Amino acid sequence: MTRPIPPAHPFQRSISSAVLGLAQILYHEARFESVTAKEAIAATVMNRSGGRGRQAACPGHRPLRPGGDRNNPAFASCLRIAARAVNGTLKDPTSGATLYHPKSIHPGWAWWRAPSAEIGNFLFYGEAEPVSAPPASDRRAA
Repeated sequence: MTRPIPPAHPFQRSISSAVLGLAQILYHEARFESVTAKEAIAATVMNRSGGRGRQAACPGHRPLRPGGDRNNPAFASCLRIAARAVNGTLKDPTSGATLYHPKSIHPGWAWWRAPSAEIGNFLFYGEAEPVSAPPASDRRAA
């Protein structure tokens, strides 16, 4: 007689789609980053989506393979952070940012915005509109 294998972590039994989706974002965007950087990204996604997690924020992320990444300690950490964010107990280290990008890239939308926070290898932005728009002749395509 075989016994069932216990779950790798407590979230495996019952994970809401919002928690799982946000954890996927954190894992794929920042698995090698500090806990604070992951928390900042989680807060930014929640700010941008109006608290609905992945559903409104990043629909293009690939789903996890069942039993695959869930047993990974880095993903378990992302699940814990995502659960705190979705449950509303995560403090926002970005002060309300709705946009972010890695420091290594310079997206067009960020050219005329001042970052509101720099956490880990990411810059965070809270303004909905650019700080000052450049003349039309100076704008480059994103």
